Amino acid sequence: MTKINRISAESTIVTNFLKLFRLYLSDPLIPVRTNTNWIRSSEMVRKDMTPEGAEPLSNRKRTIVKESLKPDYPQVIVCDYNEKSARKSIKLVTGSYYQVDCELTIRIKDVGDVTRISNLAGQVSQILHKYYQSDIMPNGISNLDWDIVSTSGYADDDNEFNEKQVLLTFTARFNEWQL
Repeated sequence: MTKINRISAESTIVTNFLKLFRLYLSDPLIPVRTNTNWIRSSEMVRKDMTPEGAEPLSNRKRTIVKESLKPDYPQVIVCDYNEKSARKSIKLVTGSYYQVDCELTIRIKDVGDVTRISNLAGQVSQILHKYYQSDIMPNGISNLDWDIVSTSGYADDDNEFNEKQVLLTFTARFNEWQL
């Protein structure tokens, strides 16, 4: 029995979505940022932001996220790739394709006004809808569905930190397997 080269599959899928968003997402800031560093696959985290032992561990992640964001500078993060077992293979003239149900989360985070992350979430939805046939399906992704979820803030947040998540579910078609 063979298995999917999972590291390669995850990297390829995340990279394809990153390229799509870097190409088509419009920066809601004026003046527009000249690089695409605000669209990434992992969060930017500041080192040594608090003295050792100054905070309980339960608040550490919240503080890291808030401190890594600049006010009014949203981040788009393509992350949390998950897959289920391969369902079936399809015999084609060109070979076998194995279909795998996958999930991917796009987190949109900002400190400040919620309108920026709402704007970006709407753009993500439009991109997924508009470029499904031309850019997403040819890269081995089908049956794409997405939900936009607003996450609740932290109890001591004072409504400063906002996050929306775009939860993608799709079927990935793989033809590269390893022993």
